[in-house]
Amino acid sequence: MSAINLSRLRIQSAKLMENFNNPDLFLRELHHFLDFYADRTIRSGAVISPIIVLPSYRVPAAVLRHLEVELRTQAQNRPDETLALADKLWTDQYFESHMLAASLLAQVNPNADRFLDRLTDWVTETREPNIKKALVGTSLGRMRNETPDRFLKLMERWANPSRKKMWGNAIHALLPLLKDKNFHNLPAVYKLVRPMIETAPVELQNDLSVLINALYDTSPIETAYFLRQTITISVNPQTIPNLRRIISSLPLPLQENLRETIRNSPK
Repeated sequence: MSAINLSRLRIQSAKLMENFNNPDLFLRELHHFLDFYADRTIRSGAVISPIIVLPSYRVPAAVLRHLEVELRTQAQNRPDETLALADKLWTDQYFESHMLAASLLAQVNPNADRFLDRLTDWVTETREPNIKKALVGTSLGRMRNETPDRFLKLMERWANPSRKKMWGNAIHALLPLLKDKNFHNLPAVYKLVRPMIETAPVELQNDLSVLINALYDTSPIETAYFLRQTITISVNPQTIPNLRRIISSLPLPLQENLRETIRNSPK
């Protein structure tokens, strides 16, 4: 499509935001808005990829970001109406609607039970990686920043050995926390991820590698010690094979450290 006319975009989005307190009307007008900015080189309602069923208008990323900013402003001024609109957007089976729902959920009070109910349900339901990333990243932002202890309690539930299907979500939800320079409770994170390192299925191999690299970036000495200790004290025979599968993707000093520990392990 041609270059975006910013003045027109602002006028159109402002008109759309007038319906913030009327979810049905907002959704209907949203589709008109998205259709205006749709990528016409792809047929209407095309799926994003062969493995994702959600259709998409393929609007430019800048347009979607603009809508997210406008919705954030509205949500801050009208918190009581935010969840109703987010729920309505989530019922609409379009990629853009789900992304906007995830963005709105980030504005809901993270202490509310309804926030956790929605978040867990939506993360479980979605198969679209970008939407899942928005839910565990953007939607959990307030909880990570404002109530980190509550966030870690949620991660404890997701990381429970009985909920292995949630482990990938837990890993990617932890990554922004590890990048926060004000977060220092690494022992709590190590406790959470040890069962994953010991028993993670093969399909989580890449996620596990990303997590360990993030931990090492945060604290190389503590992470190396934690992994050596895990190898030494673990009674699970899967621990060493799991680490061997990902060891080549880790920083070189850590690779050498772990290889030596594995060689000296009696297991």
